[in-house]
Amino acid sequence: MQKTNLVPVEYRLKAIEEGGYNTFALRTKDVFVDMLTGSGANAISYNQLSAMMVSDDAYAGSEGFYKLAGAIEDVLDFKYVLPVYKGKAAEHLIGKVFIKPGDVIPMNYHFTTAKPRIQFVSPTIPRVLGGQL
Repeated sequence: MQKTNLVPVEYRLKAIEEGGYNTFALRTKDVFVDMLTGSGANAISYNQLSAMMVSDDAYAGSEGFYKLAGAIEDVLDFKYVLPVYKGKAAEHLIGKVFIKPGDVIPMNYHFTTAKPRIQFVSPTIPRVLGGQL
């Protein structure tokens, strides 16, 4: 659990400018919720923490997997689901399966791990910002 503090927008904008628009230069006190990482360092709710304490965390056959797969099929109509433990593992799988040499992969934001993984297979990654499509 982390205490969250809704920092006034003026303060956040000043911190962003002073940090040279570099998210790695921001301090924890300068942000409301840290969305920079996919490593699970963000605040969680009491409900999320409680669910973790009583969940079925079996290595294989976990009921949590079937619950997740069912919810994904209900909402997104995807029959097959392959959960991964964190974003880097998903990037690796997507890169191995979908990206082929010579592909052009447009992105609106190059995360620090995604860009090199893609460039390993296909060096062309144009950065596309809002309004450029």
